Amino acid sequence: MVADSVPGYSLDATSIQQQTLDMLRNATDSYLLSTKNRSDQFSAQFDSTLDTLVQDFTLRWPSDRLIAIFACLHLSSAGLATTHILSIRALDAEQYLTCLLICDQIRPAFIPPREIQIANSLNQVIRAKSRHIHEFGLLVERFRLMETRHWLDSGVVEHLLARYDIAGRMWHEINVLLENRRLHTLYGVVAWRHSLPADNAAIMSIINSSFPHLPWILTWRPHVQRIKQWEEASFAIEDRRRLERVFDFDGPDVTSSGQQSKLSLAARGSYKHVPVQPETPETHEKLLQLLSDAQRAGQGMVKIFIQLCVENCADEKAMSMVRLAIENGDSDLCDGLSLIYNALYTQKGLSNQIGELAKALSTVKSGEYADTSLIPLEQIVQQVESLLDAAQTTFREQLQSGTGEFVGMLISDLKQAVLKAVWLHKNISPQLLARLVQIPSEDVLEATFKHLYDAERTGQVADARFKDYLASTLGGQSGMSASAGHLVSFQEIQVELEFWKTNRSSTRRDLAKIISGLEDIPQATYISCLPAIIQEDDTFIEEIKHILASEKKVTCFQFSRYIARRRRNGQLLHDCWIMILGVLIQQQGQDWLPHAATRMVLVEWLGFIKDMQFLLGPIQSQLSLSWPGLTPERLDWWGHLSKHESTIQFLVEQPRTHRNIQWLYFPSRQNEIQELINLVQSHKTMPPTRKIALSYLDMDGNNVVNINTLLRSFDTLSDFPRAAFDRVVLRAQSSGIWPKNAVGALLRCWARSAELDQSACSAFQAFGVVLQISRSTHSRTHGNQVASQEIERECKEVLQDAEKLERLRWQLQRKRPKRVAALLKSLDIMDSMHGRHSDLPESLIDAVEVLSDNEYEITFPLTDLGEIQLYGRGITKKSRILRLRIRLDGKPAFCVHTSAETDSSSNQHYYWDVFDDYTNGPACSQRPSLLSYYLSQTMIHLLKRSNPSLQTIHKTAQELIDNNPSTCLVCAKDLKVTLWKPSTCSKACSKAFRRAPLEVRLHNLLVDPSTLDLLLTSLYLAVSDPNHVRFNLLQDCPIPTTQLVSLIDSFPALSVLAAAKDLPSALYGTDGLGSQRELLLSWICIAFRGFMMKASDRYKIHGMANTEQFLMLNSHHERESLFAAQSPNSPGGVVFHGTQPARLFSVLTQGLKVMSHTAPVNGASYGAGIYCADEPATSNAYAGAIVTSWKHSALNGMRVMLGCELAGHALSSSFHVIPVEDRLLVRYVFLLSATFVPPARAHVEPAMASAYSTLRTGLAS
Repeated sequence: MVADSVPGYSLDATSIQQQTLDMLRNATDSYLLSTKNRSDQFSAQFDSTLDTLVQDFTLRWPSDRLIAIFACLHLSSAGLATTHILSIRALDAEQYLTCLLICDQIRPAFIPPREIQIANSLNQVIRAKSRHIHEFGLLVERFRLMETRHWLDSGVVEHLLARYDIAGRMWHEINVLLENRRLHTLYGVVAWRHSLPADNAAIMSIINSSFPHLPWILTWRPHVQRIKQWEEASFAIEDRRRLERVFDFDGPDVTSSGQQSKLSLAARGSYKHVPVQPETPETHEKLLQLLSDAQRAGQGMVKIFIQLCVENCADEKAMSMVRLAIENGDSDLCDGLSLIYNALYTQKGLSNQIGELAKALSTVKSGEYADTSLIPLEQIVQQVESLLDAAQTTFREQLQSGTGEFVGMLISDLKQAVLKAVWLHKNISPQLLARLVQIPSEDVLEATFKHLYDAERTGQVADARFKDYLASTLGGQSGMSASAGHLVSFQEIQVELEFWKTNRSSTRRDLAKIISGLEDIPQATYISCLPAIIQEDDTFIEEIKHILASEKKVTCFQFSRYIARRRRNGQLLHDCWIMILGVLIQQQGQDWLPHAATRMVLVEWLGFIKDMQFLLGPIQSQLSLSWPGLTPERLDWWGHLSKHESTIQFLVEQPRTHRNIQWLYFPSRQNEIQELINLVQSHKTMPPTRKIALSYLDMDGNNVVNINTLLRSFDTLSDFPRAAFDRVVLRAQSSGIWPKNAVGALLRCWARSAELDQSACSAFQAFGVVLQISRSTHSRTHGNQVASQEIERECKEVLQDAEKLERLRWQLQRKRPKRVAALLKSLDIMDSMHGRHSDLPESLIDAVEVLSDNEYEITFPLTDLGEIQLYGRGITKKSRILRLRIRLDGKPAFCVHTSAETDSSSNQHYYWDVFDDYTNGPACSQRPSLLSYYLSQTMIHLLKRSNPSLQTIHKTAQELIDNNPSTCLVCAKDLKVTLWKPSTCSKACSKAFRRAPLEVRLHNLLVDPSTLDLLLTSLYLAVSDPNHVRFNLLQDCPIPTTQLVSLIDSFPALSVLAAAKDLPSALYGTDGLGSQRELLLSWICIAFRGFMMKASDRYKIHGMANTEQFLMLNSHHERESLFAAQSPNSPGGVVFHGTQPARLFSVLTQGLKVMSHTAPVNGASYGAGIYCADEPATSNAYAGAIVTSWKHSALNGMRVMLGCELAGHALSSSFHVIPVEDRLLVRYVFLLSATFVPPARAHVEPAMASAYSTLRTGLAS
């Protein structure tokens, strides 16, 4: 109710009015009067009534208790008033402070005045908007003056100060003063701090909680007069901003430590604001004092201080220069230095920087201060160069879209100012001075800019040349007029100005514009063209304009053709036209000529070359890289090719070149093209097949080297290989029938043919390279199949035609023999019927030739024999036929010889008389062979037994040649087994065989020297075996063991011995050991009745890498028969056996033996028998090494492992013990190198099994 009677009341003690207090007091008085409860004032009963009134009011309106207290305070006793006021303190400190202040208004002097002063100060602090530090100082001072306080203690004060964040407000006030560098004001507002008693706990508690930064302020001891100077001095706004960091040195220590009396004395962290050298407090103090002196000297000196000591490191030199300027006191010097430093350090725009620098340079006119250390000469030069770079860059950018006159004239002003400042020149580099001197004079620039302005205004294009001039001289741009070493002069500009002013011909003006627009045209070339444009005939100008305005790709060729035509007529002789041609050539780039050659036909290209030689001939020595592609060397090459136009035309017309001439005129290696030209010079008479081979020349000539190799090889061919080559070339042409891989098969066959010499083989190989035949296995296999099919087809066709012709020939011969003979004679064809026996059967007519009465020559072809059959019979691949001459009179005789040619090489024949005992002389006049000996022995037995017909003789010989041997080599007895090489059947025949010719006995040497090397090596090592006598390792050897080693070492290299034309002479030598060497070799070859050769690619086991491999095609016939009987209907299995080299000769001649009564090299732990393994790794451990072999052996260091065929084989987990030696045959001898790693069985078994099968099949067929 009382509150309702006091509308708009406020608890703010600073704003509550006396009227409001009177209303509260009157309301209480009225209430007490109406209730008649007013007793004696200040009595206990009266206090009780007032207290009840306050409590009731509080119950109804709890938040308005303070109103009730204020309303009753004037009537309350001191005790009750104290009780009510202190009750507010417990509720809210801020209301308590208000209560104290309002209480003083209601009952003055109730609260002591000094405490009311403290309350007012506290209220002022928390309610103040600014000057918090000042008000806080007054509060602390009043708090100090009243030692005894009943109403306000330090706790209430601290609480209210914290509640209103007075500490934060005072810190903010400090920071504002520091940021504004009002150091003197800051120092003044905390002046009260020095009178504080350090022993007053209550005051120190208030300060520590509400002003924690005061100790930091207390340490600050500035230079008071100086900070007052900084605050009161009238610095320019920009200068004051730049000096703020210097002012900070006189301020408090704001570093992390905050322990110094001012910042200048703090740690090095303060130096980052204003770099000084040396970094010491003394330097800071010196810097501050220097600023103070400079401020007193005037604004100009302040600016010098800023430039030298603020914008740059304040070192001893910089401060000395400022001190010197201050002491000098010359105002002109001061102004000049100020301008210079301002120009050096100003951050204004480019035009202002150039203007200020030019103004500063002009200030020092006479050089009176040029030698003083106050002028930073090096910095001025750096600024000049920096401003010149920036201005020229800006000018060039503006020049692209306008005139750039404003910036251009700024550059001119800078040039003039620098050139006039002679005192500066000694510090300017020659390069910078040259750049400045290059800038045209002001009058030249004005004239040029005027022309540009007029050109822009009238829409002319002629300004490009002037812009180039300005860009190179005024803009400092390289790569334009100045780039070619020729700087455009004003005189040249004048020439161009004169041309445009005086010449009104639109055609000439258009041509000038076209020429000026040519890319990269030198200024001098363009200027030189202007007088020529004026002087030349109108027709020429019009034609040149038309050409130069056309498409760039053809302009160069059209212009060169036009200029050459005119110059041949004595016209257009000015050098500028050749220079224009050079510019056009430059535009094309390095590859323009090769590309042009691909687009032009030969006639056009030859015409272009002639034009260029005519135009550039006089200046050919001057050509360089500036004429792309037109070097003196290239022009010489073209001149050389021009002498061979016919040959060039022939090469270009080859089908695969597609008339491309680029590879001829732009070769990477000229010598290859020159060789090709030399090889085809006589192309008009070139054989057709050679032309066909040349037709494989690629379009880009990439295979010129291969074509040259092919043509060179072709020239070395004799008649036979030439005919073979012609057939292959013709087949290659018929690609529909003969694909490339099939031709490749033919080429490989011919290249390996023994009938061709090395040069012929090279020709076939070269043709294969030209054809680019694939080397892949699949392609080769397919090519072999196709080639085989096609050759078979062609052979069938030839045979069919031959059969038809032969029947026709026989019909004609029988009906009209004389006319046929006459016809054949006229055609120079031998009459094959002449001399034929009329009683010969038709089947033998072509095989038998009648030599005389009862004397015949029977011919047998050897071409159907395989490689192994040839070697097994002791003849070479070159032996194509065998001739058997026979005389069937009362004393039959014959001779046998083989030949690599189709005709007999001798007319002298030495017959063997069949009734002589085992005729063992040479077979006719030819070197004997195993086949001739074998056939001779067979013929002897045949002719002795009966009088056989020619048919029987032919059949017997043919069967012996075609079929694998199955009869004794000497007595013709049936061996009951088929072998690959003829062999003897018994010791008696072997003994008789010793009388055979040396070449027959040494069959192994002549066929494969490496096999004989292996046999000799095993004998050589057997001698050193201590058990060789016990094991009969050298059984029946005709040479004593004491002489055997030295005798073997006396042998020459076996390859040399095998190739000797006179074998006996080569074997005997001159050392007296010849007969013993012959005896030993004969014994070896006869004792070894098997047949072994170094494995060819077909039989080589590729899984056995790093080995030498020998294939045992058959053992002696007894062992072969016994083995065949073991398992006649199933193939044998693959097993391995490691052995000692010393035992190898015995193994190869007799076979592996069961050592029943002797000690094997590696003990028989599992009983008697031959030990073999399925895995090569197992046998590898038992393979003995050839430690030392004979002198010329190639087998040193190898180890020996045998690959065998086991009848009735079954896989074993470890090894086999074979008690029956007839079940085992040696098929391979593997000589293992040091790097040999045994493969798994699965990697080699299929190939070995296949080889075994092939050998059996070959014997059967």
